[in-house]
Amino acid sequence: MFRLTRSAGGTLRRSTLWPIAALASVGLLASACSSSGGGGQAGGGSAKPAASSQTPAGSGAAEAVAAAQKFQVVPTAIGETVPLAKAPPRGIKIAFINCGVVGCSPLNGGFVAAAKALGWTAEVTTYDPSNPGQALQQAINAGYKYIAINAVPLSAITPEVRNAQREGVRLFTLYSTDTPGGASNGLYGVGLNTQGLANLFIAAADWAIGNSHGKARMLLAGLPIFASNAPSIDALKDQAAKWCPSTCSAEELGITPAQLGAGQAVDAIVAYVQTHRYINYVMLANDTMGDGLLKALRSVGLNDVQVVGEEATAVDLKSLMSGQSSFWTMIPDPYISWVVVDWMARLASGEKTLSPAELASGSSLFVAVTSSSEAAKFLPSGYWDGPANYQEQFEKLWHVSG
Repeated sequence: MFRLTRSAGGTLRRSTLWPIAALASVGLLASACSSSGGGGQAGGGSAKPAASSQTPAGSGAAEAVAAAQKFQVVPTAIGETVPLAKAPPRGIKIAFINCGVVGCSPLNGGFVAAAKALGWTAEVTTYDPSNPGQALQQAINAGYKYIAINAVPLSAITPEVRNAQREGVRLFTLYSTDTPGGASNGLYGVGLNTQGLANLFIAAADWAIGNSHGKARMLLAGLPIFASNAPSIDALKDQAAKWCPSTCSAEELGITPAQLGAGQAVDAIVAYVQTHRYINYVMLANDTMGDGLLKALRSVGLNDVQVVGEEATAVDLKSLMSGQSSFWTMIPDPYISWVVVDWMARLASGEKTLSPAELASGSSLFVAVTSSSEAAKFLPSGYWDGPANYQEQFEKLWHVSG
C-alpha cells in the first residue's frame, strides 16, 4: 500500500517500508494486527496431504473463476453515480497532507486537478513521520476546513483530530483502516478503506482458487506490523473457507521491516515453503518481496509455486510478462484523490454527513492483471490512473466543466 524504494535500475518501486523507527515512535505501526499469528519463523509444520489432480467434489473453483474474472475487466465508470443538486461553492481551499516519499506523489496531482475542476485550490504538503500531527495542526491553524492526510491512523494524531472537530474541520484519510464516524470521531471518509484493502486479496484468492481447480494452499508473505495487514490475511482465509474449505487454506509468514530492508524476505519465504511443501501460491503484501523470488523457489526444486502480488508497477508487470509472477492488481492513486475531493464537494454543498453508499466508493476501483497481453496495456508507465475520462465523469456529477 505504500511506496518507497527503487530497484537497482532506478525504477520506482512500491513498498510498505517507511522510516520504521520514526513511524513506530508515533504509533503509526500496529503490531499484532494480523489475525493469523504468523511470527516470521519458518517453523516445521508437517506437510498436508497432496490433493488429487481433479477438481475436488463440492469445490467452488468454477465460481471462484467467475468471481476472479470480473476483477480482470478494466472499470469504465467511477464508483459514485449520484449527482450533486447543484455545483458547490467556488473558491474553497483544501489541504492534502501526504507522506514525504516519492512513491506517494501520484496522489498529489489528483487532489490538485480535482480542486481546480471545482474552482478550488489545493495546498499539498508533507508530514514528518515522527510527528504527523504537526502538519495537520498547521493546516487547521491556516483555516482549512477540508483536510485529507495519507496513511496516518487517527490514533497517531488524536489531539489534532480533537482540535479539528472543535474548529469544524472535515477530516479525511487515505490508505487507512479507521472507520469514518463523521462528527462522532472527526473522520468523514477513507480513500482506499479496509474493504478496499481486503478486495485486493479477495481478487487474488479467487484467481488462485480457480487457477488451482480448488486446491489453493496460499501463503501471505505479510507485514503484520502494519494495521493494513489484517484485512489481507483475513480475505485470503475467508475466500478459502467460502469456495473450498476442505482443499484450500491460507496462512501467513510475518516478514519484519528489518528483513525487508535487508533484502532477506526472499530467503525467509523460500525457507518457509521448503518446510511447508503443500504451499502452491505465495501472496506478497509488498511487491519488493518478489524480486528474485520465483528464481529462488525454482532453484530449490519448488516448481509448482506461483507468485501473486498487489499494487503493480512497471517492474512487476514486466515480471509477469517474463513468467516470474502470475497475478498483480493495480490501484489508481489519482482516482482515489478525486474520490476524496468528491466527498469534500458533497459536504460543501450542504450534506451533513456522507451516506454509506457514498462512502462505499472509498473501497476504490482496481484491475487484476494475469497475462502478458493485459500487462502490456499498462506499459511503459506501469500505472493505471483510473477509468477512462473519470475526471469528466466527476465533473458531470459536480455540474462543472473542465
